[in-house]
Amino acid sequence: MPVAVLSSAACVLINTHSLQLEEFFDASIPKYVILSHTWEKEEVLFSDMADLDRARSKTGFSKVKGACTLAASQGYHYIWIDSCCIDKSSSAELSEAINSMYRWYGKSGVCYAYLCDVNDASQLGDSRWFIRGWTLQELIAPMRASLVDEGVLAGRIHPHNVSVAKRMYWASKRKMTRKEDEAYCLMGLFDVNMPLLYGEADKAFIRLQQEIARVTDDQSILAWYGDWFTASDSEDEDAIVQWDCVWAPSPESFALSDRFRGRSQHCC
Repeated sequence: MPVAVLSSAACVLINTHSLQLEEFFDASIPKYVILSHTWEKEEVLFSDMADLDRARSKTGFSKVKGACTLAASQGYHYIWIDSCCIDKSSSAELSEAINSMYRWYGKSGVCYAYLCDVNDASQLGDSRWFIRGWTLQELIAPMRASLVDEGVLAGRIHPHNVSVAKRMYWASKRKMTRKEDEAYCLMGLFDVNMPLLYGEADKAFIRLQQEIARVTDDQSILAWYGDWFTASDSEDEDAIVQWDCVWAPSPESFALSDRFRGRSQHCC
């Protein structure tokens, strides 16, 4: 059976027929599909998968079951769903999964994008799937249709040949629940790795930019805008301070940086 090697670590997949979790290593990893989705209430979690009766009692089970049924109908015996396959109670496993996720999506046979808030095609562009931070890499890695440059999605341009500023622009209007995830969800897109430190707030995005600067000489990483911010710790609510760091405070700072295309392309 053809395999897709993800990493040297264990990979947990859902058997699309039995709905049981199975663990694989290295070259034993089978072909699989992957589900891209935004989280809703009562998601089926890793801990729920050990007791399918408990899993079935959650409203999110229909999504898991439907994805498995679709995958099986297309000849796939395994599927990866983040909510079910990552043990988030283990900080080490969570960190490893987030650092590997871009590659996992890229190696999947098919990526199913589940738009829970779309009932008909006319609502497609209004789905929150298009504005969430984590779904950006899920959009690009498997080369699926998107709002991102058509050349990238068609495979004619590798994302790593697009300027840093342009890739940051892609993320500039996407929303995250946790501040740190503004940085963590972009690690795969820039092919960098770093430890997860929830609680560091803005420092996560600064660390991301520092890691990017270590592996590229693309100076467009400095092409961000908007250097004035409200002083949240000031007694005067109207006081402002200047951001005195060379690194941008968030992806939103790159909202005007879409003209920086890449080394092989002209700036327009």
